Amino acid sequence: MKLNNKGWGYGQMFLLMGILIVALIVVWALSYQLHYQLAKINIGSGRTYYLNLENELKKAGKEYLVKHGYDCHYMECKIYYFEVKKAGLMAEMLDEKSKFECEGYIKSIEDQIEPYIKCDNYTTEGYRQ
Repeated sequence: MKLNNKGWGYGQMFLLMGILIVALIVVWALSYQLHYQLAKINIGSGRTYYLNLENELKKAGKEYLVKHGYDCHYMECKIYYFEVKKAGLMAEMLDEKSKFECEGYIKSIEDQIEPYIKCDNYTTEGYRQ
């Protein structure tokens, strides 16, 4: 840029405005990308919350089977969350965001126990009513 006693010309002013606009667009794009990455992290932490609920249901379901001598006459048994809760083996399962109660059950196939939950914002893969 050549400065003289007349000051800046239109050419230099538009060049600097263009550089400023490009810089603002880059900052906006990077902040949008950062926001998107933070949202993904929050979704991941939410998944951890629901996995903990599944583990609590699994543990309470095992205790229910032992305590009540639940005998399966078939290869597969289902024990619903409300039965486990009614027996006092588990507190309420609440959705992390909506705070409404979730549904759920454990499926016992021989000695293997699998928990399934359905909340407003999360459902275990393979959940069936």
